[in-house]
Amino acid sequence: MSNGFKPFEFEEHTADVIIRAYGRTLEETIANAARAVFEVITDTSKVEPKECRRVEERGIDLYQAILRWLEDFLVMFDSEGLVFSKFKVERVEKEGEEYIIVGEGCGEPFDPEKHEPRTIVKAITYHEMKLEKNDGLWVLRFAVDI
Repeated sequence: MSNGFKPFEFEEHTADVIIRAYGRTLEETIANAARAVFEVITDTSKVEPKECRRVEERGIDLYQAILRWLEDFLVMFDSEGLVFSKFKVERVEKEGEEYIIVGEGCGEPFDPEKHEPRTIVKAITYHEMKLEKNDGLWVLRFAVDI
């Protein structure tokens, strides 16, 4: 990649897939985490960003806000059959006692003729969730239940 780092990678785990998402900013890291979730589901390079959905989520801490934000896109996949390939987080901030994440995901309805079915993601989990900054890169590690 031209930016000098890969946006995400996967680790082996028994009933889960562990995702490690990276970014120069917290916003980029969360967006890369969302793309990684959908990469588990299908090849996101074949998903066209035809429909965009704006998501705003809050949490009592940053982890809860991240989990809820990611989960919203998974709910759209489950309820509307949408798969996403492009994500942008506009802001992550503390507002009073809560954290808020605002951004959008763009994609299209899942089409088995066009989109390779991979693994169904049942849920985003707190299992193994860790957020840290190392050498100028944010790293978000979390598990998805498959």
